[in-house]
Order: sequence, then structure tokens, then C-alpha cells
Amino acid sequence: MRAKRIIALLLAGVLCVSALTGCGGIDKSATIATAGDTQVSLGMVNFYCRLQQATYEDIYKMYLGSDDVWTMDPYGSGTNMQDSVKESALEDLHEMYTLQAHMGDYGVSLTDDEKAAITETATSFMTGNSKEAIDELGATQEIVEEFLTLYTIRAKVEDAIKAEADVNVSDEEANMRGYTRLVVSTSSGSEELTEEELAAKKELAEQIASELAEEGATLESVAEAHELETSAQTYATYESADDTEEAEDDAVITALKGMQEGETSGMIEMDDGYYFVRVDNDTDAEATEDNRQSIITERQNEYYKETLEGWQADDGWEPDMELFAEIQFENSLTTTDPNAVEETENAGTADEEAPADVTESAE
Repeated sequence: MRAKRIIALLLAGVLCVSALTGCGGIDKSATIATAGDTQVSLGMVNFYCRLQQATYEDIYKMYLGSDDVWTMDPYGSGTNMQDSVKESALEDLHEMYTLQAHMGDYGVSLTDDEKAAITETATSFMTGNSKEAIDELGATQEIVEEFLTLYTIRAKVEDAIKAEADVNVSDEEANMRGYTRLVVSTSSGSEELTEEELAAKKELAEQIASELAEEGATLESVAEAHELETSAQTYATYESADDTEEAEDDAVITALKGMQEGETSGMIEMDDGYYFVRVDNDTDAEATEDNRQSIITERQNEYYKETLEGWQADDGWEPDMELFAEIQFENSLTTTDPNAVEETENAGTADEEAPADVTESAE
């Protein structure tokens, strides 16, 4: 999603610069790293870092409640927000240049329409923002076009890599069992229940257990009688050889595994309440297909990650950190403009109107 926000900003964002402090600028032509046979310019890295700043500054200010977000270390990690964003941007670019270097392995190339869309988008960006904003970003037509080219290639090569992943998921692996759950909760948010309240909860649960034992009783009828609600749930039945014994023991799932379709359990005591469950079907068709797609996506992502890491393991990527340190978020660079539409509206418009070959992104 981050990449989609970046592209939306390139297509429709209104960049604003405030509190200019007279930054001395950088040498855009300096080589900060080498990716294969490609020299990565400081100008490109600076542009992408500052574009990330523009994309997220307003959000971070709102979330962190401060105008000075880039020097903050809100998570106590020892890294301030500026350095965190910069490091993430550098990793993104390493990924993009790596995939560009291997695009030939998958027969990936840019079509004439894609190249035209890239040029058009870059031109619109350069002419659609003030000189002050463009200067602050260190943007040039060439840099913006190169970034969009890298971005487009990344999406295409990533798709090609993921297409090689094993996506054959058996029905057994995908299966999700459906059940209905009724809970007498002993949790009350931040406040602990008194001994009397806990005793009352247990007494209610025992009463429900007794009523469920009566002929014709159902979870729904008993829940309604006590002004409680039932909920439909599912769980994965497949257990692979990789499953570890350290996995948390869930008494509800354990009980379900020993039950037949249509069977209702007795009272199951958990840390947060008393549970009653009924197996509705051994295979919930919709949940099973959703799980199958989730497994496929996980496998594709893992295969992509392993492929990328294999290429990057000994690719000689060693950024010049002294040059990298020259990139500073000294001036505020945001999308906030009193005469502009809301950023979320801009992003939506951009996604709808942008050339598809430029804006399609890998998740």
C-alpha cells in the first residue's frame, strides 16, 4: 500500500514547502551505491527519501501529535523517524535496482505505451508542483522518469517471480471447519471482575450447560433465553509436519477436533470466559477457498522474498553512508494545502485516472 500512496502523490499530489532554512543542497550526480552495472545516484535516493517524507509527514504529525516528527523516536528503537524512513526508502531502491538487473531473466521489458505513460506522469508531476517543492525534492524530469521506470519494472518482475511459486494447495491443506460459538465472558476490558461477579458468570455458564443437555435445546435458543449472542467461526484443520509443540494450546480448538459434525460441546473453561461450541460443517466452502488463496499468497510472497534475498546476498550493494547522511528532512514537505482537496480524495482520483501500467503495484 505504501507504493500506491507514492504513485498517487506523483500523479495528483500538491506538494507544499514551509519553513525554508536555506539547505545547501546535494550533489545529485554523486554515486551513492552500485547495483550490478548500474550506478545509483544520490539524486535518486534523495528524491525517493524526500518523496516518502512528503507522503507521510501529515499522517505522522496527526498520529504523533507533533510538528517535529522527524526527530522523534516514538517506539524507543534508538532510531528517529527520519532515519527510519530513509532506511526503508534505501531498502526499497535496493529491491528495485535488483529486480531491474534481473528483468531479462524473466523476459520483462517496457512497452511503448508504458514508456509513454511514464514520461507523461513525470512531466505532469514536474509541471504540477511549485518550483520550491521541486527544488526541495531535488526532482528532475530524468530522476522522476527513472523512479517510475524502476517502479514499473519491479511490479512486472515481482509478478513473474511469484508466478513460479508452488500454488497447488490441496483440499486438505485449505480446509476450514465451520462452528458456532457461545461465550460467557469473564473479561471486562481494563477492569477486573470481582469475586462475586466471577462466581455469577460461572453459575450462568453451568446453567447454560445444563439447559443445553435438555432435548431440543440449541446454542441459539439458550443464548436468546439469556440475552446472549452466538457467532459463526471457522478453524483450519490441517496440521503440517512443521507445526511445533510450542504452539499455544487452545482448549476450544482441542475440543472441536474431537467432535463430530452437528455435535455440541459441554462447558469449556478458558482464561477469558466459558465457551460452548457446535460443529456446523466439516468444510466451510467459502472460508476454505479464502484460506486457499491466503496460503497461495503466503507461498508467493515467501518465494519472492527468498529469490530476492538470494540475489542480494552477494551483489556488492554497499551504500556510501556519508553521502546518505547528507539527506535531511530539514524543511517541512507535505501535501497539506488550504486550496487543495483532501489527500485521500487525491489518492482516489489518482488511482482511477492513472495509466494502469504505472500505478499497478505489488502488495
